[in-house]
Amino acid sequence: LELIEFAQTLKKVIVEQKLYANIQGKNYALVEAWQFCGGILKALPVVESVKDLSDENTIRYRAKVNIKRLDTQEIIGSGIAICTNKEKGKQYFEEYAIASMAQTRAIGKAYRNAFGWLMKLAGYEATPAEEMDFAKQVTADENKLNEIKKANQ
Repeated sequence: LELIEFAQTLKKVIVEQKLYANIQGKNYALVEAWQFCGGILKALPVVESVKDLSDENTIRYRAKVNIKRLDTQEIIGSGIAICTNKEKGKQYFEEYAIASMAQTRAIGKAYRNAFGWLMKLAGYEATPAEEMDFAKQVTADENKLNEIKKANQ
């Protein structure tokens, strides 16, 4: 029962702070929502590594992140993610932005591995929004505007 109440509070904060994206009709929590969830549960991300896998044609970074409990330092989740400038919409990104997105994705993946079930309980997809870059995203504001337009037709 306590976890159900926490999931309801989590959903309320995610909606109020617009920490989700509607992608192809489903709601995905942004990494900031995952960090809020982890922070409340005293579980924070620690970047273990960021590795440059670039070659002469591609900027490519891989990041590994662990989720650690603050009280015990126990690793309760981990995630690995890659980002490249060959991805749609990232052709002109600077190298630091590619490395940063790899870290952001790894943070989301690590939290998903630890708390995906809890995000589902809150009504969101268990995949972090940042992993859905290939899909059309609709922000919370755009989603609300579309709902208003439909209601006025």
